[in-house]
Amino acid sequence: MSENLAAPISKEEVQSFYKQFLQMLKSGDITLLERIYAEVYQLVRSNGETLGKKEILADLCQHSMRFISFDVSDVLIRTKGLVSTLTAAVRSRAVRDGVEIKTYARQLAIVSKENGRITIFHFQSTNIADR
Repeated sequence: MSENLAAPISKEEVQSFYKQFLQMLKSGDITLLERIYAEVYQLVRSNGETLGKKEILADLCQHSMRFISFDVSDVLIRTKGLVSTLTAAVRSRAVRDGVEIKTYARQLAIVSKENGRITIFHFQSTNIADR
């Protein structure tokens, strides 16, 4: 086995990264978010709007946005080499520009590991009908 091969990403690393990601969203720490968003990061919102790294960071700075809570269930993590997908059903509460927003969505996060560092390069949210 070559010493140059990187260790594959593990499910435990992805789970830990996702928890940290949600904490960063709750803390509103733009500097930390900027470090974990890959340069090719793309967000697809539930309304179909897409934003790259620069656009989402600018959006978070321009609008007063505070995530209050995340209730995460039905987590599924799949890994392949240095890339992983995580899907979860998430109920969240946030306040954006003074307006409370409650969502129930299926989230998809695609993350990769490079030089021992994990970043997120795709995040998508699709609303779930609440029964």
